[in-house]
Amino acid sequence: MNPSRVSVSFAATEPPGSLDPAIPVFHRLIQRGLVEGLVIDVADYRHVPDGPGVLLVGHDVDYGVTKTALTVTRKRTAAPLAEQFRDAVRMALGAMDSIAYDGELVATFNRSALTVAVPDRRLEQDGVDLAADALGELAPVVAEIWGDDATIAEVERADSRRAPRLSVTAPAAAGDRALERLGGARIPGQSAWDIRVEDLLHLREGDADFLLLDVREESELEIATLGGRNIPLADLEENLDQLDRDAHIVVHCRAGRRGAKATTTLREAGFENAWNLNGGLMAWRDRVDPSIPQY
Repeated sequence: MNPSRVSVSFAATEPPGSLDPAIPVFHRLIQRGLVEGLVIDVADYRHVPDGPGVLLVGHDVDYGVTKTALTVTRKRTAAPLAEQFRDAVRMALGAMDSIAYDGELVATFNRSALTVAVPDRRLEQDGVDLAADALGELAPVVAEIWGDDATIAEVERADSRRAPRLSVTAPAAAGDRALERLGGARIPGQSAWDIRVEDLLHLREGDADFLLLDVREESELEIATLGGRNIPLADLEENLDQLDRDAHIVVHCRAGRRGAKATTTLREAGFENAWNLNGGLMAWRDRVDPSIPQY
């Protein structure tokens, strides 16, 4: 079965007191590349009764958070149901980690209990029993992710107009390994030569010989700086001769995107030991030095 979309919803075990923080959190997840998929914008549907709450809208995946659940919808793919389900679960578990990592939206979700919806009227009109077929296709996948003690069953539909849903439950401990069993989160890198802020911290603490290159605008230095040499991205190409092509260079910007472009420019110009700080200065703020201003 190849449905047009599949949704998975994980119930909140510690519901957010307010969804107000979800909007800036989701914007930061876009800016810092901390969730999978081509995510585009944030939409606020809190005014809609039983709606998706705050929605992180993407081309191939949507992330929604309400006061009761985190929902991920896999869409615009012709993949088989089992593959879409694996993707959606992995994306949801990864998003939980990213939300927790950001820290502003205080909420936790049950990684061992979820509902699965297969909203595809086209298949139903073709005579497909979505609930029964989905149950058959997903049962082995559920055992693969959460273990043999996990169960999956159809949820009775009080309203036939609603999409068929299945419930999945497993022992709590099984949820701790679910993302690992799916191969881990596939958060997109910002360049082919990313390093983590923890790697930069290790370089600094070990007194390594390297150049920290800040490619932000000069005006941004007044807000915060890591003390690196400043060459704004727009000026980099005309200043390449000022840099040692054999040097170990770590490039950073505010959130990683300009740093990724600068690192690509350096690599293409023969700087074979140039690296981009994934997440940039804001990732350093989040995980190393919270005294740095958020901007």
